[in-house]
Amino acid sequence: RPPKHINYPPAWRKKDGKIPGILLDLASHLGSIFFYLTGNFIIEIKEVLGAKYSKFNVYDDIKVLAKSDDINIFLWVSKVSLGNRNGLKISIFGDKASAIWIQEKPEFLYINKDNGERIKIDRSYEDGYFKNRIFNRMTPGHPSGFIEAFANLYSTIYEDIIYFKKHKKHINNDLIWTFEKEKENLKTLDKISLKL
Repeated sequence: RPPKHINYPPAWRKKDGKIPGILLDLASHLGSIFFYLTGNFIIEIKEVLGAKYSKFNVYDDIKVLAKSDDINIFLWVSKVSLGNRNGLKISIFGDKASAIWIQEKPEFLYINKDNGERIKIDRSYEDGYFKNRIFNRMTPGHPSGFIEAFANLYSTIYEDIIYFKKHKKHINNDLIWTFEKEKENLKTLDKISLKL
């Protein structure tokens, strides 16, 4: 909870529209992250559980079972899960391993292999993406993440603008979240809303 002198929640969070505010506020980010990680949009909404706990009569806790091609998805957005502070957590489970990343511990990626081996990787790991300077500008031990993410996004947009000026078309880069992609994302949120 923010300090009492802050007027919270703001007015737009105290009412729901056709698509509940919590979906527009939180789940829209999950849709874009899912696309970035998989290159797919969420296609099918299987089941939705929504709850209204606050005095404002708005949805403040929504759980979604969904599917995209052969990927089963569980999305959970909540404004009432006490103890979770912007608790974005991404868990990916495959046949041979799982990978877990937690926003509150952004320096680490946890790998769990099917033989029971558990690996905790930090940014000092020199393999794959970790050795790419655009993903690892600061030395390990220094806070990292948002500054680098925005720097990568802005430099990608800049490169696209330069490319467009020369070739009159855009670069197809998944870092750039386009209006067309957001329209697909909103269709997913609409499908979730219809099942509430």
